[in-house]
Amino acid sequence: SRWLQTAYLDETSENLEDLKLIIDRPDEAILGQIVEAIGGDPIERLIVISPFWDEGLEGLRRLRVALGNPETDLLVQPSAGQFPVESVTRYDKLRLFNAAVDGSSRFVHAKLFLARGATWDHVISGSMNCSFPALLGPEASNGNAEAGIYKRVTRGAALTTLGLEGYEDHPLQFSDLPPKDQRASVLSSPPDPADAGTFELHARRLTWRPPVHGAFDAREIRLLDRDGSETGQVLEIGAASGKNWEIDPDLPRPRLAVVVAIGAIAMVLRASERLSERRGRFVAAVTHELRTPITTLRLSSDLLGREGLDDEQRRDHLARLQEQTTRLSRIVESVLAYARLDRCRISAVPVRTGEVVDRIRHALPDPPGVEASSEVLDAMVLCDPDGVERIVLNLIDNARKYAPDTPVTLQIRADARTVSVRVRDRGPGIDAAHARRVFGAFERGTHAGDSNAPGLGLGLSLARELARAMGGDLRLVPVEGPGACFELTLRRAR
Repeated sequence: SRWLQTAYLDETSENLEDLKLIIDRPDEAILGQIVEAIGGDPIERLIVISPFWDEGLEGLRRLRVALGNPETDLLVQPSAGQFPVESVTRYDKLRLFNAAVDGSSRFVHAKLFLARGATWDHVISGSMNCSFPALLGPEASNGNAEAGIYKRVTRGAALTTLGLEGYEDHPLQFSDLPPKDQRASVLSSPPDPADAGTFELHARRLTWRPPVHGAFDAREIRLLDRDGSETGQVLEIGAASGKNWEIDPDLPRPRLAVVVAIGAIAMVLRASERLSERRGRFVAAVTHELRTPITTLRLSSDLLGREGLDDEQRRDHLARLQEQTTRLSRIVESVLAYARLDRCRISAVPVRTGEVVDRIRHALPDPPGVEASSEVLDAMVLCDPDGVERIVLNLIDNARKYAPDTPVTLQIRADARTVSVRVRDRGPGIDAAHARRVFGAFERGTHAGDSNAPGLGLGLSLARELARAMGGDLRLVPVEGPGACFELTLRRAR
């Protein structure tokens, strides 16, 4: 809207905190920056306008969880044919409204998030749809690079300023939206789109530059208008036409070009190859981790069966057996827990923060230092205590594994809406390239190939899923100085 476009011009040095630039970064996705900008203002209602959504509404789910699962209104454009109506039934406190009831086109491509807090209206507008690739780009293999503007205004002012105060008069029924088999699919985000090269449109002349790498047997280009409908002009690719075309002036100006190619099947093949590679990594990781304890168990068992061992030698072999049996149990439990991720249901209950910290300290023979005020330790948090203990112990174990002989600290903070637990080390840290993948399954640290850093690469993936199942989140946060810092965020009990 013009209001947001001119927001910078209206700001003065006294209220620049009300305005922020949100841009996708390797170490922090759009969603995390939205939550940080909103701060501790409890969100009572979330209003979203978005042309496109992911099929499972996963981006919306993550956004709602991060904001405390507020009541949510979605302003949908039925004519766009892109909204996954079947997924709505998975969520509660969710309503649908028509964003184009007045027949105007001002919201046709609008991407707007309005979080109505107890104190402020928080408005975010930019290039990002309400989808997983847009809001959590660094986590997605097909993540998008997005940017937007955050603006904080007086509570109740945003709807009027945006001209949306009457949206609740136009509810949508499920029957108003097309089912999955009838929805347009051209503009939906595929799991891993093929690289189709780049296009440039000057006046009515279209130039195509094919991808530099990879086989791509392109046959034709189809043009789509702003609504995702084909314009009717098909551009054939051949020696005669080259890679430049004149666009028919009587047809709508194209907004999207789709390359039709035999090479498009590479998308399916690459997905299959990635699945095969993922399985191979799983087998290799499990095999590598099982080899050491099994070898030790076999060797110690054989030695215990020999005659002539004194009591000290027997105790030594028994201790090794116990140590490797424990390690083997942990490996099996990690694999089983990873397999149960999709089926697990975790109950979050009110717990005093200090009680959770005490559990963590008592579980370790040499607990790390804790930085927290008595007020923070008395705060009530919604969580599963076993789950929080598992997450934090995993983070501490990782810190000591990859940053040995350096101090590890727990930093606990709280605001009006959340309690955060930061695990900070002073080791070599995590480079930017690996930071984007650090929460992926079977991803191991930069020194994971060393025998001193064993592991399956499942710990952080499991930890993040546990955090989100409790309505919280786990992320890698930037810090000044050496080391890495992971932050577990949990909701405060009200």
